[in-house]
Amino acid sequence: MAVSVGPCDGLGVAREIRILDTRTWSRTGTIGTSVPCLTAVATGDGARIYAMTGDEETVFAIDPGTQRELRAMPLRHTPSFALIAP
Repeated sequence: MAVSVGPCDGLGVAREIRILDTRTWSRTGTIGTSVPCLTAVATGDGARIYAMTGDEETVFAIDPGTQRELRAMPLRHTPSFALIAP
């Protein structure tokens, strides 16, 4: 599984996360977000997606199975990217 954000507005933010099948690169799902996000990353096992917001200075944990936001994790600064390490 891979994730992307889009379509982006003129400010580079999007209100949806797209789930992709890495074997075919076809879209298998779309998750709407409550606030615009800049980027998203999935855990290696596909159990969670983390979406970084712009103005909100927040990272959202999303369950791809239910396609719901689980919780917001406030930060002190705007996140620019995230990495998931084993």
